Amino acid sequence: MRPMLPLNVQGWAVLGLLLAACSGDAGPDSALTAGGGPSAGSSGTGAAGAGGTGSTGSSGANSRAGANPSGGETTNLAGNGGTAGSSGAGANPAGASGIGTSGSASGGAGSGAGNGGSAGLPNTGCPANPPAGLPDGPLVRAATNPTVRNGPEAYDSDKAGPRVIWKQAAADYRMLYEAVSAGLTSVAYATSTDGLTWAKKGPVMSPSVAWEGNEVSPQSLLIEQGVYKLWYHGGGNTQPNRKIGYATSADGLTWMKHGEPVLAVGAPGAFDDDETAEPRVLALPGGGYRMYYTGANQAAKKSLGVATSSDGVSWTKRAGNPILDTNRWGNFWGGAFFHEGGVWHLWHAFDSGSGNIAYMWSKDGLAWTDGTKNPVLLPAAIANGPDTQFVGDSVSGYRDGAEYRIFYTGFATNLFGTLGRFEGICMAHVAATCP
Repeated sequence: MRPMLPLNVQGWAVLGLLLAACSGDAGPDSALTAGGGPSAGSSGTGAAGAGGTGSTGSSGANSRAGANPSGGETTNLAGNGGTAGSSGAGANPAGASGIGTSGSASGGAGSGAGNGGSAGLPNTGCPANPPAGLPDGPLVRAATNPTVRNGPEAYDSDKAGPRVIWKQAAADYRMLYEAVSAGLTSVAYATSTDGLTWAKKGPVMSPSVAWEGNEVSPQSLLIEQGVYKLWYHGGGNTQPNRKIGYATSADGLTWMKHGEPVLAVGAPGAFDDDETAEPRVLALPGGGYRMYYTGANQAAKKSLGVATSSDGVSWTKRAGNPILDTNRWGNFWGGAFFHEGGVWHLWHAFDSGSGNIAYMWSKDGLAWTDGTKNPVLLPAAIANGPDTQFVGDSVSGYRDGAEYRIFYTGFATNLFGTLGRFEGICMAHVAATCP
């Protein structure tokens, strides 16, 4: 959602969103990120042990008061979610599914997709008194970066940006990402067998409704009862305001749009009176949904807001918005949200000229505490690397096994010295210590 990075990125001002790192303007959110999402699967049988049977939550660690109660209450949220588990005997109860950015895992008896992640993992429980044991260490770049580069295909020749990733099956990863070319931002599709090396398949959704202008940028995915639910932002640089839209699909490829925006800008003077974008939607265990979104005001200052909904279509903004103001949010776009073992995790970017990524944690997902090791990722100190000149601006992620995979936008004027201008998707990871 921000303009594409110029050849000289010094002093570059970000105008884009989390998954909109490349959005409508020609340039680049959380992700769920993007974000990606998990796959519905049959994993979910934890170590049998101390907790008894997770599906009933009858005793010990798996009881209602235990580390992960019956019904997957702690992990049955949407977002950077992962493969949903089908039964969950032992340490990980039934219906446990990960939550994440740009996508969400849905609950139920193991259904759900989100920003990747694996549900059905053994749940050892998070520390009772953070920050002990938090995954707040430095992010490690993937050796396979860049994950997805712009071009040579015509539809994403300018930028490959904000992404939604989910794990459909053991060797079946899928991605919806922002494809920018000649001022048009569309939703493109890619597949992978390992989540590291991706094969592009082409655009699956383009602007078609007046309010979308020249941009549709995918931001968050839930799969519930066989229905793919996508929240995106549209507007680009041909409309006065970016807004958040909603679409559904039976296969993740052919989409039916709701039509009108589901979250519009605020009243004059509000923190989001110019843009609402980069939605990160999570399905709550007790029913309903929570959305994190980036709001921008008339002065182009970006902050983090929250909205809630019973159906994913009609949303109510939180009265106490924004929950993170411009300075704490970093004046950038969306982030990678996870909720596991009673603790929330967030990775997001700071607009610091060349950008960086920071970590936060929370007990309720509303009041956030900065990590002690920030920033956890800076531009690479090598020549011509995919993120040597820029790290940011739209961040998303998903959980895969024992690690969180965090996706962000990278930029290079001449990738590896010979491959030309790069503005695309990079990945870094950190061990998932909680749980």
